[in-house]
Amino acid sequence: MAVMSFEGLRTNNHAIWRRIAFAIISLLILLPPAIPIVFGNKVHWIKGWQMYHDAGLGLLKGEFAIYRGEIVIKRLSPLQVIDLQRYPFVKGISAKFTEVVHARADLKTYAAELCSKMAADERLAYAGLASTHDGWINVDSDDVCGGTP
Repeated sequence: MAVMSFEGLRTNNHAIWRRIAFAIISLLILLPPAIPIVFGNKVHWIKGWQMYHDAGLGLLKGEFAIYRGEIVIKRLSPLQVIDLQRYPFVKGISAKFTEVVHARADLKTYAAELCSKMAADERLAYAGLASTHDGWINVDSDDVCGGTP
């Protein structure tokens, strides 16, 4: 007659509980994105995922130019205008970028520091686009510091 050991039962219980915990954690990771799809957006007890929803929103794609009269003195990238070498990046997660442009009117705020350093006979112009939730919009301006489009 075989003798049953309680040690073997304890080991099997640990393995079963680990599998159950793994299954629960996996479901908690995988199901939330599917809940709005299955039940619609009316589910208020769990928030759906919107990965990268605001990533790149309000960033500029174009070129600034400093003019004296009708002559271009210097051309600048949007990052050079706010005195950055590259976009902020913190511990593997893209930082919330505060210098953003959602409309032509935001260009003046974006370039405020550069505008304060420019001479009276100089003007700053921008030719390019800004990213929005609806795509890229044209935000060209002949006089960013003066605020005229």
